[in-house]
Amino acid sequence: MVYEMSEKDVKSIVHDFYVAVCAGDTERMSAFLAKDAVLEWASFKFEGEDRIRRWSKELKQMFPQIIIKENSLTIKGSRATHSFVIYVTFPDGRRGILPATGIYDLKEGRIQHITIALSPGVILLSKDEVDS
Repeated sequence: MVYEMSEKDVKSIVHDFYVAVCAGDTERMSAFLAKDAVLEWASFKFEGEDRIRRWSKELKQMFPQIIIKENSLTIKGSRATHSFVIYVTFPDGRRGILPATGIYDLKEGRIQHITIALSPGVILLSKDEVDS
């Protein structure tokens, strides 16, 4: 059986995946992953749904607030290329901005492989740190 996805379906899966990641909702995030999915995040590689779930939990601990602003999302067949900026807040209140590009490969309605390339970002300091 051939599983065909429309451009709208692929966009919806990518969007719903990153919304779940930002919310720290690993259960919802997992619903979009193939059991043997692979996530490459910068120089790290996470293989399998369980490891990606662990990555998501650790990401949320490191950055209690995560907001993704989409620049563009291009679909070609079952591949999505996503340009976005990640706005994060550290537990101590510092903030960061990380420009990124993601490539999502989907198979049978689930994400099979994600590659996230992070561009050089910025950490914004609190006013107290700037004054000292």
